[in-house]
Amino acid sequence: MCYFCSDTSNEAGKNSCQSWVKSMRYFRKKYNEKGVFDTTKYVKNCTGFADLPEEQITCGIFSTQSRGLMRSFIRDCSDGKSFYDTSLNEQFENRLMADNQTSCVYKGTSDIVCITLCKDNFCNGPLLSSTSTIKSLFALQLLAAFSKYWF
Repeated sequence: MCYFCSDTSNEAGKNSCQSWVKSMRYFRKKYNEKGVFDTTKYVKNCTGFADLPEEQITCGIFSTQSRGLMRSFIRDCSDGKSFYDTSLNEQFENRLMADNQTSCVYKGTSDIVCITLCKDNFCNGPLLSSTSTIKSLFALQLLAAFSKYWF
């Protein structure tokens, strides 16, 4: 299961795939509650994606920026090999692993294409609130601990 959505801007109101995390969490919670939840928004069952076995399917975030402006932002299922075009497939070949690390390449003179792949369910989007709260508290504790050395 992956989050899926797309947008083509970083302007408020036009960047729902990047910023509407509450909506994504809502649809994920509905899926978790019902086990199977039919929706055309934010939640996608990737079973059978590209006719691949389950272990070869990943979730991903794919973005293209041009001179600092977001041109494309997509969350979806991935085979980890086929992206926007053949030249990008070659540039990303052997550079991507499904470990939630982001890799970026230049396309032309002004575009930057970034891809993040991950293997766990819903790893390409927001965590559910209880988990994210715990991680946020842990991050704040770390920041507090290190800040006394910096100031």
